[in-house]
Amino acid sequence: MSHAAEIATPDHLFDLAQAALHEGRPETTVDLCRQLLRTQPDHAGAMLLQAEAHRDLNEEVAAELCYRRLLAHQPDLAEAWSGMAGVMFDQGRVDEAASCFSRALRVSADLPEAYYGRALIRERRGDYVGAHRDYLRAWSLSPGHPVPAELTDHDVLVLLAEAMEDADEDVRGWLSTAAIQVLDVPSVEVCSAYDPFAPPAELLGHVPLDGARALVPALLLFRRNLARYATDQTGLLASLKEGISVQIDAWMMGAGVDE
Repeated sequence: MSHAAEIATPDHLFDLAQAALHEGRPETTVDLCRQLLRTQPDHAGAMLLQAEAHRDLNEEVAAELCYRRLLAHQPDLAEAWSGMAGVMFDQGRVDEAASCFSRALRVSADLPEAYYGRALIRERRGDYVGAHRDYLRAWSLSPGHPVPAELTDHDVLVLLAEAMEDADEDVRGWLSTAAIQVLDVPSVEVCSAYDPFAPPAELLGHVPLDGARALVPALLLFRRNLARYATDQTGLLASLKEGISVQIDAWMMGAGVDE
């Protein structure tokens, strides 16, 4: 940071902020963008980077404020509309997100992130044909947005078995008695059970914590979220194991789930 202060040209600060975000240091990106914006308050690139960094830090309110500030200066910046739509979607504000994704695509018909985000919304609304079309469009524009796999209920249960194969004995015992249900996407009520609110496209599974220990335990698995991560099988299994194990432990302890 001291080095950044010595070479405080706007271009250099921006390059450092961009590199920090790519390297997984969003806190540094926020700090560097603040320095840059003190001298160039209308720097669109810095405002966009700062918003993205706040998103990486799960600071949704701050991210939305940055996007709104940017759009006040550049109302036709598609990346800002798409980014703000993503923030709204992650908070369960689906209708607002849909409007912002549509605005982004009106401004730029070649923005893969906006097609991908619109696909998520169409999934939630049950329009799977439209969602698949948007996923294909996003992938055609950017291979970094792969089309989700097609998973049957059996495929989902196989993924669960593979993920939990070497889990703790108590966890595997819990699963052997659980009622497992495969759903397409988590409901707003399920996402609201988490603090902070769980992003609807990221939740892989959910253990309801109703405090009724006499009842058969339950596990909900979300097919379409699992399908989006299925191209990275190793990462998917690790994430599924970690998320489900934490929730099962919480259920057995009678505690709330906090992710």
